[in-house]
Amino acid sequence: MDGMNDEIGRRRHEGIGHRHVRDTPELRAALKLIGTLHRALYRWSDGRLGGRLRGGPVLLLTTTGRKTGQERTWPLSYLDAGGEVVLIASAHGSRTQPAWYRNLRVQPLVRVQQGGTTQTMRASIAQGGERARLWQRFVARYPVAASYQRNAGRELPVVLLRPLDGAERVRGLSRSLPPTVGRRGSPGDPSEVACESDLRPMCPPPSTGTIGDGMRTKDATERARSSDGRSNRERTARR
Repeated sequence: MDGMNDEIGRRRHEGIGHRHVRDTPELRAALKLIGTLHRALYRWSDGRLGGRLRGGPVLLLTTTGRKTGQERTWPLSYLDAGGEVVLIASAHGSRTQPAWYRNLRVQPLVRVQQGGTTQTMRASIAQGGERARLWQRFVARYPVAASYQRNAGRELPVVLLRPLDGAERVRGLSRSLPPTVGRRGSPGDPSEVACESDLRPMCPPPSTGTIGDGMRTKDATERARSSDGRSNRERTARR
């Protein structure tokens, strides 16, 4: 559920008293401004400001745009499930899926900031019994999610974020990342993709050639010098 915007979203769909709030361009602009302010305060304070809503924690979820390839960040309320993160794609009870959910369906690798800690995680969609179990836990923590479900007219997806294991990081994430992420090299170059974002510490320093290339260059130089030396000696002997 969407962080600071969640309270406004609840009032839009449940109404204030018996009167519903109209969805207007002005309201959407206000929501966008609030979200921008929320992200800025959260990042500036490492989550000390904007890190909790209704007594529950808030994180920053950064996804890769499914069309633009650009990063997009949303403040979201979440449930901590023993090192894993549970999100509900509620969009405040809208009948359409939120943009962040549609993004991670295309690219499941996301960046998550929880307080002062940021890590790359992999998103999956809970199904069957797992979804039912996590949904009940989420609604128990955030009862407003049940009203979102009623208003949406669709089953709200339950998203599970898991940290990447060491083996997955070592294998290189370029096989899973979209070509548009590779900004510093040719589009889709895996060596460039793997060096983006918080994966950069894993990347080797840039070099101009291999050790073998250096040895071959050195040998060629020495042969040239030896040849020049023999030519000079022959010219001296002829004199």
